[in-house]
Amino acid sequence: MQDKRIVVVSGPNAGGKSVVLKTALLLQYMFQCGLYVTALPESEFSVFEFLAIDCGDGQSIEQGLSTFSAHLSHLKAILAQTGPNAFIGLDEIGAGTDPRFGAPIAQALMEQLLEKGAFAIATTHFSQLREWGLGIEHVAQASMAYDAKGLKPLYTFVMGKPGSSFALELMRKTGFDENWMKRIEELTGKEIGKTEDMMLHLEQQNQYLLKLITDNEQKSSHLNELQEEYSKLKEKLQSKRKEVVDMARWEAQKLLSDTNQQIENTIRIIREHGAKKEPTMKARKQLDQFKESINTAADKSQQKIVPQNHSKPAEVTAVPIKASEILPGTKVKNKMSDQEGEVIEVKKNKVQVAFGLLKMWVPIEELQMSRSVAGNSKQKAKVGFNWVERQATFSVELDVRGVRGDEAVLKLQKWLDEAYALGQGTIKIIHGRGDGILKKLLRQHLKTINFVKRYYDEHADRGGDGCTYVELM
Repeated sequence: MQDKRIVVVSGPNAGGKSVVLKTALLLQYMFQCGLYVTALPESEFSVFEFLAIDCGDGQSIEQGLSTFSAHLSHLKAILAQTGPNAFIGLDEIGAGTDPRFGAPIAQALMEQLLEKGAFAIATTHFSQLREWGLGIEHVAQASMAYDAKGLKPLYTFVMGKPGSSFALELMRKTGFDENWMKRIEELTGKEIGKTEDMMLHLEQQNQYLLKLITDNEQKSSHLNELQEEYSKLKEKLQSKRKEVVDMARWEAQKLLSDTNQQIENTIRIIREHGAKKEPTMKARKQLDQFKESINTAADKSQQKIVPQNHSKPAEVTAVPIKASEILPGTKVKNKMSDQEGEVIEVKKNKVQVAFGLLKMWVPIEELQMSRSVAGNSKQKAKVGFNWVERQATFSVELDVRGVRGDEAVLKLQKWLDEAYALGQGTIKIIHGRGDGILKKLLRQHLKTINFVKRYYDEHADRGGDGCTYVELM
């Protein structure tokens, strides 16, 4: 609106038009006097050489001036001093005389001010003046917002849209008979009546749209708050999850280290005493006590995460091992630690065994075959994590194209955990290009995984940025 010099403000009576005019002139005068003004920080003011306002009833018995005569005298004096660096305020311009002449007088005066290059604010009820300037570059129409349904002013300045006086609606609200309304509409003419009806309809539509905008802004603000809370909660849960996983790994490593040390101590004691009965029994007893303490701690830990009605694990009995029976997928038991695991790989006299999520190489002579029995059943039961089956069926590619963001993240997390447990090195996510939102969401999640070494785009010939390679530690 910086190129506008003339503003014509229309609207109903008691809607605030004169207040806008007086406020603009008063703030400008205060600014030029060096006083603080009530305006937004980004507001801009100019310095004018001439300030003038025509407002109120200027009639004078002493000078023999009627209201309109005083009005004209004042306007003449203003025009005589107006130039390019003037700011003029005109309230109800052209009022106080025959409307057939008042409106043209007002328009001619506004054209003179525009020609002189002055800045001006004028208030009016003339429809002719409301329509004037709609195609002129330096003229802007404005109005005071009005509740067309409740017929009450809203005291809000609206730039760029002329306003109706709502005269007939105010008469209806006051209680005038409907016959009066019909007669007035006949006298004003169909065209004016259509214009007023159209402006009333536009005002109602404007109020409805403003209400929709306000409601949407409130909902958007609430949604932003919820998203912020969700992000904080998600970040907190991810941090907590990392702490729990790190603690579990540390405890598992410590337990394995303590177990190995205890076994080594037992073997050393037996060797030092030449496998004598008493020292050997004592060492065995200490080993059994250590094993009992581990089982007790494991039971307490299991009770915290397993429901009370969870079924008991099947009892495990050890069977002497045969070298020919040691194949990938075979269930075995460590003689030294009494821990059950699953064979992953066999190399000469050593076997790689998965004890839960921990994998280690064990001499073949330290292992026993194990079979699980529950009650009187003789069928072989599946115990623990089936490494061979998982490794055979695990896919190193995850396709999440067309999957919702939150669901894709859950799939990614489950897939990553399994890949890491199986010892995978490099895996591939297929997310497609699209608008890049899914890719960004998945990569943000990868940043939170502590066992992800790095990630990068696929080669341009094989999918480019539609795929992401992930290297695990």
